[in-house]
Amino acid sequence: AGVGASIEERLKAVLSTGAPEAAKDYVCRRLGETGSAASVPALAALLADEKLSHRARLALERIPGPEACGALRGALTKVSGNLLVGVIHSLGRRRDVQSVAALAEILARPESLATHAASWALGQIGTLEASRALRERTPRALQRASADALLSCAERLVASNERAEASAIY
Repeated sequence: AGVGASIEERLKAVLSTGAPEAAKDYVCRRLGETGSAASVPALAALLADEKLSHRARLALERIPGPEACGALRGALTKVSGNLLVGVIHSLGRRRDVQSVAALAEILARPESLATHAASWALGQIGTLEASRALRERTPRALQRASADALLSCAERLVASNERAEASAIY
């Protein structure tokens, strides 16, 4: 663990330097493969970077533990546009149940790419709370687009033995 931790420390240190974008991209990929919770703050600092946000998000998606989800949730209020859509997708891929309330808030906004992404992410999370958010918070203009998310949610509810809620969706 000592050698691995030492390598991780050196890799994440590169992210706060003036290293070229390609070097930081490489470091993000490596941290996604071998990084731990110790790498999360360095990667989270890149979530608002137009050029490196995508690579940092992919790394955070792969790092196990609640710290990575927390960093992604924290970015929901710090980024906008395509970066926000990417963060929302990452939370959906991680099936982060703690982001349901924040995603429901985004879902209730006027229709945008972010509202569509929030709908998809809630479907991926697939909990009772996500299901309720999709059914209660989806704006009328987005209801057709949210149908697939609701079906994904229902499938996950069936898998977690929440059959009554799944039946209500079907």
